[in-house]
This record gives sequence, structure tokens and C-alpha cells, in this order.
Amino acid sequence: MPQFTMLFEPFSSVFTAPSFLHFQALILSLWALPLVTSGPLSLSRIWLQSRTSAHWDALLRFVRSYAWEVDELARVLTLFVLAQVKHRLPRDSSGRRILLIGVDETGDDHHTARHMFGVSKHYNSSAKAGQSKYRIGHCWVTLSILIDVHAEYVRSLAINIALYIAKKSCQAEAYKSKRELATEMLDKLCQWVGQDYQIAVVGDRYYACREWIAEQRSKQRRVVTRLRADANLYELAAEPKKKKRGRKRIYGTKISLKHRARFAHKFEPECDVQVYGRMHRVRLRKIVCRWRGLTDPVSVVIVTGIGKKPFYLLDTDTEASAEQTLYFYAARHAVEQGYEDLKCDGGLGQYRGRTELGVRRFALLTVAAHTLLRLIELVPELRRHLPQAAEPWRKPKSHMTMGQIRLALNKVLLAEYARTGNFFKVGKQVEDEENCQRTETVLKKAA
Repeated sequence: MPQFTMLFEPFSSVFTAPSFLHFQALILSLWALPLVTSGPLSLSRIWLQSRTSAHWDALLRFVRSYAWEVDELARVLTLFVLAQVKHRLPRDSSGRRILLIGVDETGDDHHTARHMFGVSKHYNSSAKAGQSKYRIGHCWVTLSILIDVHAEYVRSLAINIALYIAKKSCQAEAYKSKRELATEMLDKLCQWVGQDYQIAVVGDRYYACREWIAEQRSKQRRVVTRLRADANLYELAAEPKKKKRGRKRIYGTKISLKHRARFAHKFEPECDVQVYGRMHRVRLRKIVCRWRGLTDPVSVVIVTGIGKKPFYLLDTDTEASAEQTLYFYAARHAVEQGYEDLKCDGGLGQYRGRTELGVRRFALLTVAAHTLLRLIELVPELRRHLPQAAEPWRKPKSHMTMGQIRLALNKVLLAEYARTGNFFKVGKQVEDEENCQRTETVLKKAA
């Protein structure tokens, strides 16, 4: 178990000595308790397994009122993740690394927690037939680093999270939309990483908003998103053969994407691409045009061969190839599995904290726990310490799922628990405790 402490060392500057102890205990509990207790997580249940203080209320104060900053924890987590996975990032034509950021939102249900901070009514876009279109709970906006874009298995590593509160549930001056929250987190990310990376933001159709895209372009960020078929697009205006009075034309002929998707001879030759975890035979057509309302041209890619109908992608980088635009947008789908892991076993939405600081902090702690758990597989020095499980029914894969990582790490933690009686007190801390107990025994006998 001591070999896994390298995951916690970079975070020592964020906390004081007592709070750093609670941080490690909480992360380890989020790793192990979903399999050990098979029940809903709570701070008292975590305290029963970690025993880092005299009473579980100390762990509650760590989440609610201890002196540590959420932004500082997100900054250290981001830089630590980049240090481990920067060789897996894609590159542009000049060789500069592209930091591909997936921005998306997720929600959790809290029908009975009316007094919990941030609980409000949100539209449920994934509601099935017969289900309500709205649900009561939290809505989170997250940023994730996407790696291994061109590989068979795309990985998503969450680095930051923000709480969205519906407009009716907060004061008018305090309201921030999901796009505004995403912009705030992206601004902080740019400050943390500097000019070492070209930031490319990948979002779903909600982020195909001209005002939001224009704001990102003004900050030198690339945006890849999905476009509606009825978008107001125009060809680039042709240069006049002779000089004429007045200003030059900006817009050319209007473009109908549905009409242009029918001309098969205008598409590139068929190619095999590995997207959404499967091999597809697709045909692509790239159009450099203008979207009315944006000052600069954009690249629109028409994709056929995935699904029954063609769909349309927008890329603010007009020099990028159509295949790269498709790979970048398809990588966004990897964040969905991360959300399921966070809500099922990661602890997101299971802690019933009522204060604003407690809710926001615990959400980021669950994100940090999930990301560090994923890094165990990516760091070779740590992966070789995971016990190999015999699973002949599975197809051999180079990657491990989150369930496999949890099961392997659970064996390590249970072995540590059997040896020391605690998940957390390992290595030198166990020796110090044993020496302290021997000293107390000798003093009692002397007395």
C-alpha cells in the first residue's frame, strides 16, 4: 500500500497536516467503501472505517469549515493529471500539444432533500416515455481531460466541477448559466496551464451558441460541437473581379446542410474510423463557411455512415481535417461513462451535506477520488502492484474498466485492513502508532 502514496504527495500543499490526514482517509474510503459496505456513503460511515479522529464530526468539519480552497485543489489536480498523461494528448500540425477538454453537465436526484443547498428543479433531457420531464436535485457542470483520442478506448479524467442552480432558486444577481460556469472554469484552467497547450473545448449541442463560441475564440480557444441542420450558414463571399464602391460582401450563397448531404460525389472517399468504441465506415465532407452572427469563418463537417441520418459538426479551426474534427467530437462521449461511475460508486450525490461549502467541496473531492483511481491504471509504477484477477469470460483488453480497478484495489485495501485494522494507517504511521502504544503500555506499568 505505501506505493500508492505518490498519488497524494502533490496535494500536501493544499491542506494543513490534520486536514491532509482527513483528505487521504476520505479518498481511500471513496475507493474502498462502495465494495466493502455496499450501501450509501456518509461521513459517519467513512469515519467508522478511517478512524482519523476521536469523532466523525471532525471529518464533517473538514468538508464544511476547514481552511482549504476548492480552486487550489482543482489546480493541483489538473497539473498532476497533465504531468502523468501529457504524452497521450493529441498534437496539431506544428507539433504543439492539444489539451482536449470535454465540457458537459450531469444531474442527480434528491426528491426528499428539500433543505440541501443547491437543490432545484432541472429539465431532464434523458427522460423516457412516462417519466417526468423535470427532476429535483443537483445539476453539475464538469470539465474533463480527454486522452487517447485516436485509440480504441478513450479515457476521460475529470478535473473540475461547478454547481449550477436554477434561476428560480437563487437571487437574480447571483444566477450563472451553465455556459457562464463553463467559461469561468476554462479561464481558471488557462491560468493554471499557461501557454504550453492549445486548449480545444468539446461540447454537445447546448454549446453551439454563437455568443459563447465568439467569447471562446476571443480567448484563443478552439471549439468543437454539434450543429443543427437548420443553422444559418453562408458560403464565403467571392472576391470581386473589379473594385467597386462600398464595402466588400461578407456572405455568399446560403447553405442548406440537408441539401448538401445528398450529393455523395462531393464527399471524401470512405474511410474506417474508430469512434464510440466501434469501427465505422464513414464519409466526410468539410465546408468552410460563415455562420451568421460570427465574425470569423468556421468549418462544418457533414458525417454519414454513423446512424441512419447524417449529422453535422462545427469546428472553429478551419485548418483542421474533417477526420480530426470527428475524432475530437466523438471523444466527448467518454465523459458519460465517467458520470455513471461518479454517481454509482464515486460518491457524487450520496453525501447529504446542507451547507454551500460542504456540497461544493464534497463534489470536488469525489471528482479527485475518481480521477486518482483512474490514474492508478495509467501510471505503470502503480498498475503493476494491482493483483491480476482471473476473468476468462472477458475479452483480453489493454485497458481496465473502473470496476476492475476497484476490485483489484479493494483486495489491496482489505489486505491492509487485515494487517493494521485500518484502511489508512499504513507505512510509517503504523510504526509510529505501534511505538506510541508500546510507550503508553510501559508508562502504565510504571505507574
